[in-house]
This record gives sequence, C-alpha cells and structure tokens, in this order.
Amino acid sequence: MLAGGAHATQIDAALQSWGMRLGPFALQDLAGEQLPASLRPTPDASQANITNIPDAPGDAAIVRLCLEALIDEGRRLLHTGVALREVDIDMVCLHGYGFAPYRGGPMFQAAELGLRPEPGL
Repeated sequence: MLAGGAHATQIDAALQSWGMRLGPFALQDLAGEQLPASLRPTPDASQANITNIPDAPGDAAIVRLCLEALIDEGRRLLHTGVALREVDIDMVCLHGYGFAPYRGGPMFQAAELGLRPEPGL
C-alpha cells in the first residue's frame, strides 16, 4: 500500500477508524521498531491531502487489503497446524493484537466477507 501511494499515517487512521486499537505503524513505533527513513511520515506529508495522490488507495481498500493479509496468514496457520481452529486465531487477534472486538477477529471477518478457505491450503 505504501508503494501504491498510501501514507503510513493514512493506513493507521483507516484501521483505527475501522476499530483497531492501533494501526501497524503506530504499533511498530510503540514496540520500538523504527520505519526506514524512506517510509517515515514527514511533517509536511502528514499535512498533505492524501486524496490528491492519484493511485492512493482509499480507507475501505486499505482495510480490505489488511484484512485479506490477516485472513491469508490465518489460513496458513491452520494449514500448518500452528492453530487448530479459526476461533483460536480470532482470540489471539482480539486479546493480543488489538483487533476490534466487535468485529469478531480476522477469521470471523473472512466468513462475513465470503472469503472461505481455499481447498488444500
């Protein structure tokens, strides 16, 4: 998304508006992980109107792309046996990673969005 024109602050804001406690970049900052200088928001950029970037994804697209990534990772965890059930993944995301409690977790969202696991994955 960053390469597509979205800004770290936009990604964080979109996910927080959707209900996450923190976006991924705010979480990295809190955890002490630093973004590479080329991806770090600058004061000027944070004041810019993000909608003027031609290819920047909108908030709904940002949320959808992030959910799809979480769902794909959840599927891998199930396939490899790291997680036994979808609800196990949802509980870790809800209680450990700040996933929006009223959203039910990424695997619950997969069912809500009609993104069923692919056979054999």
